[in-house]
Amino acid sequence: MAILVMFAVNERWTFAGRGAPGFGPLAHRLGRSHLVRSGGVSLQLAAYWLLTRRLDITVVAAGIDVWFLVASVVAIGAAMLVNYAFEGLFTWRLQRDEAT
Repeated sequence: MAILVMFAVNERWTFAGRGAPGFGPLAHRLGRSHLVRSGGVSLQLAAYWLLTRRLDITVVAAGIDVWFLVASVVAIGAAMLVNYAFEGLFTWRLQRDEAT
């Protein structure tokens, strides 16, 4: 559901007017968006695994190790940036549209 909501937000506001009209192009953008988001989830999981399983880092706040929380924010942030960039480049093809 979150993927569909984010697609609708991007379609309606973030990249409004960038995609071709009609159901067919909309369905293609939705499919490409799912691929991008799947890559983002994979990146997020890999980053979190790397940060929590491979790096020996401790962040203490109020006597509690909060590294798992920090690692979550870092992994989610990295995935968010990659998703945004690839949504523009791959889903809505911004680079190609601006070049023509």
